[in-house]
Amino acid sequence: MTTQPLTVDFPESWSDDAPIIANAKRIVREEAPISTFGENVWNLAAMAPPRKRAQLTCNFESIPCQFRLPVKKAVWLLINEGKPSRAVRRGGTTTKKWVSTGTIAQFTNHIRAFLNYVAVETPEVRSLRGIVSETMDAYVGTLEGKMSRESAGFRYGSIRLLHDLTADLHAGERLREPSWVDDQVFLGDVGRSENATSPMPDAVLTPMLLWSVAFIEQFADDILSARNAIDGYMPATVQDYPLRAQQRDKIVSAWRKDHGDTLPRTDTSRGGIALGYMCFILNWPIRFQGGGLKEQLSAVPDMVISDSPACPVPTQVNGRVHGRCWQPTGLDYYRLTVHERDLQSACLFLLGLNSSMRPEELLSLEVKTLQDDGTSKRVTERVQAPDGQVRHLLYGRTFKGQDGADGTQRADGIARPWAITELGASAVTVIERLNGRHGRLFVAAGFGGPVARDGLSRSLTTQTAAINLRKFVKRMRSLASELALPEEYCFPEDAEDFMTLSTLRRTAEVLTQQEIGGVLAGAHQAGHRVGDPYGTRVTEGYGGLATQSKVGRRTSECTGHALAHLVVESRHGVVGGPAGDRALGVANLAASELELVDPANLMTPVLSNEWKRITKSVGQSVYEIPLAGGAHAYCIFHLPWSACTKEGEEPDVAGCKIACPNKALTTDSVRGLQQRQQELEESKQGATSEEVIRAEHLITAYEEQIADSGLPVASRNKKRGTSK
Repeated sequence: MTTQPLTVDFPESWSDDAPIIANAKRIVREEAPISTFGENVWNLAAMAPPRKRAQLTCNFESIPCQFRLPVKKAVWLLINEGKPSRAVRRGGTTTKKWVSTGTIAQFTNHIRAFLNYVAVETPEVRSLRGIVSETMDAYVGTLEGKMSRESAGFRYGSIRLLHDLTADLHAGERLREPSWVDDQVFLGDVGRSENATSPMPDAVLTPMLLWSVAFIEQFADDILSARNAIDGYMPATVQDYPLRAQQRDKIVSAWRKDHGDTLPRTDTSRGGIALGYMCFILNWPIRFQGGGLKEQLSAVPDMVISDSPACPVPTQVNGRVHGRCWQPTGLDYYRLTVHERDLQSACLFLLGLNSSMRPEELLSLEVKTLQDDGTSKRVTERVQAPDGQVRHLLYGRTFKGQDGADGTQRADGIARPWAITELGASAVTVIERLNGRHGRLFVAAGFGGPVARDGLSRSLTTQTAAINLRKFVKRMRSLASELALPEEYCFPEDAEDFMTLSTLRRTAEVLTQQEIGGVLAGAHQAGHRVGDPYGTRVTEGYGGLATQSKVGRRTSECTGHALAHLVVESRHGVVGGPAGDRALGVANLAASELELVDPANLMTPVLSNEWKRITKSVGQSVYEIPLAGGAHAYCIFHLPWSACTKEGEEPDVAGCKIACPNKALTTDSVRGLQQRQQELEESKQGATSEEVIRAEHLITAYEEQIADSGLPVASRNKKRGTSK
């Protein structure tokens, strides 16, 4: 195929039967099929280097039909001509003319999301020319808060590139120029968080959760069934040298009898004839690992090699994602190990997110855990709490300087239970089915695994686990494009940057800040509890930045509802005794500040001196409240901000024992307080005198908190003085 010079007067390039790759220099895999322009799913495999085994596609099916043709032309131009010179000049030295297949597929995904938004918001628009800059601005506005600034920048760049690519098309097929000034609009410095490790943004967390849950609930049975089928093939001999002529004639004759004159092909490893797959399908007594059939193919001239590299395992595929079969052609024999590794990564992600375990604690999980008293427990236990609710415990080992039963530190850690949800328990069940035979839940690549001194397969390292998670993201990004899944299944370009176990734990901490109370709420956060599951106290927890951004305000609202519920339950005798009465007082104050009204007793929302004392002492604590029958509940009270325990003060609130007081405010939580002050100032406009007095009380209390923090931030009083 020769390179065709492109001009807009060359419509033959865009006829339905024209190949999508007209530039011979872009073809690196001659044997790969090339789609035609009229198809709505373009296979880019011919442009991908052999090491890129994932199928890369551009799917135009879900692009609104009125925009589909010009978008196809734009992608065709990007494939064959590269980026327009104007786009390269604008980007400077960081912009390349020719882009990879992955970037082309991602560009298509971005444009599909943008044009679907246009079709919903402005259904009267019937061409790219009809899309105005105000609609583009509105779409960009929807990205705020959903993803990182870098991810939003990539999407902005895709819209800008679509404008560049369509600039020389017919008038109705051109996208107007966006109103943004330059390509750096989203990339300014937004400052770093106080935390060294940032949590996953929602744009990464959402597809990661969707795909991980899909693996657990939908794909696991397919993968395990295929593995069982392959494991069931037990040849009498394994031959690691090339097959001989007599062996060739026998296996080719047997294959032709049931499968015709076409030999299977694989594009994995060195590629070529799938001889190992033939042995498996035929249940051949010898497994040929040394190859040699391709070199002898001239001796069987009537046999041809398949054009398709598919080698499906003959098992049923029932798993679906968003209503679509995830592997419609079956699970590939040579890629099953990759599917197993992805299933392990999905379980690792869900269990890490569900338990908040440290990386070393997560990776050291075993099928059975030796307890400090010498007994052995299975990794999970289903228990029924005194309140009748069913919960799940996860038994592992912690290594954070804990003492063993004899009071001395243990180098191998000590056994501790974690609290997990039903989804976490399901992930454990799946990973046990996958790796249980190895003794560990998470094992190194190969799944046969080298064996350690303790007789178990070696566990993953944090580095290998992170690499596997990044590969998981890449493969799911490709699968989302291939199946044309909705936006929420698509990963942003920088998603791999967040695929570390430290980021996973930080994300779990942030999510747990949003969870409220309960018998095992404290244990769910860090897992370290002493004694039996219900006669214990929480020994470790994290302070909640409950005023940080929208998440913090949502957390405070949920907290208030939970505390108000506790108030009602206390009066009904669910929580009793002196400690319960003291907790009732704290809940009353918290609910008052959060503007919640208890239906059993209309509380006057006034900030009392007692409330001020509490908020200066501690911001988030675990309160030990006795329940009926001698059990204890551990309620995490995420008060609306984190606060200091001053020197000389005991960590005690209204007589309740605090297991884990916060130590200090952070810069992020101070910003949250200042934002709340601003909201209160605005709420005074048109309010009643009583509401104004209450707002002033709260503003003053927040100001005292900011001043007490000792952080170098501008106080509200200083700002007021400056404005005068």
